[in-house]
Amino acid sequence: MKLFEVEAYKAWAAMELDQEKQVEEAENYMKEAEDHLNTAMEDAMDEFRRFEEEMNQMAKSEYDSLVGVAERARNMGKTMEKLATIAAKNLSLIMPIPSIWTTTLAKLPVKLYFL
Repeated sequence: MKLFEVEAYKAWAAMELDQEKQVEEAENYMKEAEDHLNTAMEDAMDEFRRFEEEMNQMAKSEYDSLVGVAERARNMGKTMEKLATIAAKNLSLIMPIPSIWTTTLAKLPVKLYFL
């Protein structure tokens, strides 16, 4: 009977040792998987940050371009207004408008005034 108990204990101890090894292997695999996942997430976040920075640069470039176009259009409008004012003054010096025309023109809408 004693021999049976010793054999049973040895078998139980071997099974317990085998189970501990399997648990340790599983924990190691889990650690490797977590490390791999963390590396993949860090790479993905780095790529996202680069993408985000590139998109911000493109948006800023487009914004600056649009602001430049708007500024040039505003300056052109100011220049055209000044030229129209100068032309109107020079025309009135060369060919004075009779008073009847002045009162008639004053009643017309502004957009027809410059035609």
